[in-house]
Amino acid sequence: QKANTGMLDAAIKEFDIDRAGSFMVGDTLADIDAGESGLTPILVKTGHGMETLEKLGDRKIEIFDSLYDFALSLK
Repeated sequence: QKANTGMLDAAIKEFDIDRAGSFMVGDTLADIDAGESGLTPILVKTGHGMETLEKLGDRKIEIFDSLYDFALSLK
């Protein structure tokens, strides 16, 4: 299913968010698809993340065990 980025696009415009400097962190392919609209997509293995990991194919994205681990990487 193709991600509908309408609400995401509206929030980016309303809050003047820099797409190139922002991340979309999630555990589903829809999250990753949304992130590929100019953000940096990040997959976390929690929730549905392990199932999603098997479906990623050859996509080159960063993968973290948890949101906490991703946050630590930002230091």
